[in-house]
Order: sequence, then structure tokens, then C-alpha cells
Amino acid sequence: SATSATFVSTTGSNPPAQTFSVGVSGSCSGTVAVTPTLTLSSGSGWLTVGPTGAHANTGSPASLNVNVAAAKLPAGNYTGTISLAASIGTNALVNSPQAISVTLTVTDPASINVSPTSISANVTTGSVTQAIALNNGGGGSLNWKASLDSTAPSWVTLSTTSGTLAG
Repeated sequence: SATSATFVSTTGSNPPAQTFSVGVSGSCSGTVAVTPTLTLSSGSGWLTVGPTGAHANTGSPASLNVNVAAAKLPAGNYTGTISLAASIGTNALVNSPQAISVTLTVTDPASINVSPTSISANVTTGSVTQAIALNNGGGGSLNWKASLDSTAPSWVTLSTTSGTLAG
């Protein structure tokens, strides 16, 4: 069984939900009620699990859906715990509750920055090289491509036309 869940998202979006199966092992007779409880160590309201009460039998696990609402969270790391209590009637099962640690990493979307934003050349003979620096001001990797406008003079060239910038 899983003891952790990891979610990754960029600001403004939610990661896909994850589904967990909670099974019953051993010689358990009767229907086992599984009750999830959430504890958030950082942030608030970003983690949900459902259904709030699930049932499992030997050979027939319960499914729990874990959802993260990251769209409105600022970039950062968030942690929480899902505690799963299992019981038959009023009797708690051995090894209950079990904990699943949840980690959410929210990054800013990739963002290209260019410096300088314009260049000019005053050349009478020879050649001049001018550098343009690109960097990723956000998170995640950023694939980029550069090209010259069709009206650019033939003596203007690019030394690199594509690449990847780490976030």
C-alpha cells in the first residue's frame, strides 16, 4: 500500500487527482469502514479526499480519490497527511490508523526573459558580435526557438536558434 502521494503543479492549474485502493488483509469478516482524516502542515484548503467514508471487504478494496486545489496557491512546497482509520462497527482494526503523507510542489510557469531587449550595430568594416542573454524566470523547463525576420539583412545571423532553459 502507498505511504505517500506527490503532486506537482504550476501556479494557476490543478494537478490530476490520484486514486488509492485500501484493501483488507487477513481473516477479516464483515465490512470494514475506512474513514479518512486530513491534516495540513502548510497552506489551507488545498487537499481533499473522498468519499468521506468508504467500505472494504476481503477481496474488494475501497477506492479513495485524492484531489489537490493548487490553482490559487502561490509557488512553494505544501505538505499534509491523510490518516485512514479502519473499523468494523465500533472496533478499530489492528494497525489502524495508517498514514499517507502528501507533498505538493507548486512552481511558477516558465517565463522567458531577454536581455538586452534591443540591439543596434554601427559597422563600417569587419564584423561585430552582440550577445543576447535568455533565462527562465519561472519554474519548469522552457524550450525556445529563435529566427530572423524575413526582412533581416543577409549579414545578420544567429549563432544558436534553439535550446532549453532550466527553471
